[in-house]
Amino acid sequence: ARGVRCRVLVDAVGSRPFLRSDLCAAMRRAGVLVCEALPVNPLRMLLARVDLRNHRKIVVIDHRIGYTGSHNLAEADFLSKKKPRAGDWVDASVRLEGPAVGALQAVFLGDWLLDSVEPDEEVERLARRAPVEVEGGSVAQLIPSGPDRESGAVQQAMLALIYAADRELILTTPYFVPDESTRAALCIAARRGVRTTVVVPAHPDARLVAAASRAFFQELLDAGVRIRRFRKGLLHAKTFTIDGEIAVITSVNMDMRSFFLNFESTLVVYDRRFAEELRRAQHGYMELAPEVSAGEWAHRPLVNRFVDNIAQLAAPLL
Repeated sequence: ARGVRCRVLVDAVGSRPFLRSDLCAAMRRAGVLVCEALPVNPLRMLLARVDLRNHRKIVVIDHRIGYTGSHNLAEADFLSKKKPRAGDWVDASVRLEGPAVGALQAVFLGDWLLDSVEPDEEVERLARRAPVEVEGGSVAQLIPSGPDRESGAVQQAMLALIYAADRELILTTPYFVPDESTRAALCIAARRGVRTTVVVPAHPDARLVAAASRAFFQELLDAGVRIRRFRKGLLHAKTFTIDGEIAVITSVNMDMRSFFLNFESTLVVYDRRFAEELRRAQHGYMELAPEVSAGEWAHRPLVNRFVDNIAQLAAPLL
């Protein structure tokens, strides 16, 4: 109504209820450009893969301000209304200014051009705008990943950061189904004296993923990795701090789908002050997340171990 050009890009599968809603129709009537990312239909199923989804969370405002992280555009209690045991979402995102906003916008516009019917000339005009410079700030690196990029780029970045750690690693993720390379890196870090902590939800919203995740706990616990299970909601924040000096806020889950199939965005910030601030938030999560005892975990009921090990067979697909 105020003349602001609004573009909203949503994944066609993840946002299907929204796309069919009265809210979406009202937004379109008001002039909001709503675009389905990677639409699914019978013809497309014959000609292209439909399991590639856009999982990025990006907001760009007037080419000056950007947001990225783990937040979905949904009320915090959206999940708890459907699955009370999981609780409300607990998320983490970051506000950006400066050249990094231009990088965020470039990623968004690339996705927009893929499926939008908006004239390319208008989008190209936006893409040609020079980044808005700011004084001071931190060094930040945006790592977009997906099937259109070098395979496994974000996983390689994560592994490099794990292997670079000297003192401490803290990782929070809602879905933890790590591949062999990631498990090995975490175990090696713990064995060489790096205080390595993984924080996951105690009550995830996806039972199969949760069971597959638990199947890997013993290997990590035996190596000295500390595992904590957050009990005050669904910890959806995807964060990573290294030695209190490097911080990562991402849309990436620690699983094969995020590493190799989804379109994702990861922000790495090389700034001690920012990393310490994120680390304090992580410690706030840890205070609400009792640590898993390696001894007790090894003696949990046989039926639980059987179910988790069966679920582990699906790990490469999750």
